[in-house]
Amino acid sequence: QLADTLSSTMGVLTDLLGAVAAVSLLVGGIGIMNIMLVSVTERTREIGLRLAVGAVEREVMRNESKEWVIVEGQGSIVHPGSTSTMPLLRGSMPTDLVLCLKVGQTHLRRLPAVEIPPLPTLMRLYEDLACAGGTFPAAQVRGLCANTSELDEDAARRELADLTALAGVPAVDPVRFGCEELVNAIQSTKL
Repeated sequence: QLADTLSSTMGVLTDLLGAVAAVSLLVGGIGIMNIMLVSVTERTREIGLRLAVGAVEREVMRNESKEWVIVEGQGSIVHPGSTSTMPLLRGSMPTDLVLCLKVGQTHLRRLPAVEIPPLPTLMRLYEDLACAGGTFPAAQVRGLCANTSELDEDAARRELADLTALAGVPAVDPVRFGCEELVNAIQSTKL
């Protein structure tokens, strides 16, 4: 009889322990889900995720009566993890492109195994990707914005002149020297 009582007691304790574990898992799961929900909700407001889908297209269409609509994007068309460039190119359907680069940079900073193609190849890639988004007429690189911050002024001007000769479009460092040449190049295509 003692063995039956002990067995019965062990069964009850096992069931009780199982019930406590199940309740603990349920409460913990609900807590974690609430924390994740709050985090996602706050992040959604932070990055505007609810507005992201179609936002570029919406803004371009909202400003269609403007002479110029400038869409600026962060990202590199050669970065293997870039998720912003293609949607911006497709959504904005540009007619003119400005290629940004850092003078002397041959590889991605944090991915040294990823080589940046030569400038003519990079320009063609940029134009081809823009056309893949449905641009009509085909978008063309109208100028280069070059970061020359690591060069002295004379070397920067020489590098910009070399880039202009190589690309066949104006190369400017808008921070150091302004962007009047670039604006004129784009404006001349609209006349």
